[in-house]
Amino acid sequence: MGAWGVGIFEDDAAYEWVDKILDSDDPEEIFESIFVYALDTNYVEYDDCHGVTVSAAVMDMLLNKTKYDLEEEDLQQWVTEKRGNLSVKRLIPQALKALKIITSKKSELNELWQENDEEYNFWKDKIERLSSRLSQVK
Repeated sequence: MGAWGVGIFEDDAAYEWVDKILDSDDPEEIFESIFVYALDTNYVEYDDCHGVTVSAAVMDMLLNKTKYDLEEEDLQQWVTEKRGNLSVKRLIPQALKALKIITSKKSELNELWQENDEEYNFWKDKIERLSSRLSQVK
């Protein structure tokens, strides 16, 4: 694996999801389908965990204008162009439930982070803060 860090966009798998979103004609469908998948499966594999976190973070960028450290400037430009044109607010309940799964025993990403005593709480805190911001959208 190339990149690995506590930030949502500090992993190579995250940027694969960014590319899917940027290349999609229907990004809302990508968000909804990964959230539904996470809610309907017994165990969320590593790459799909990133699908949940990236999708939720992009929603956070769209709805709250949250800034993330991004290696790829195309995403910030895409968010600026799409803000107000996507109706992602309706997906918040699913996103919140899916994020909760990502920090549970049903998540490979959570299991991997638990092996890192030094950084696990930093990673989990980032997910919880993302959830908090989304839960406050009116």
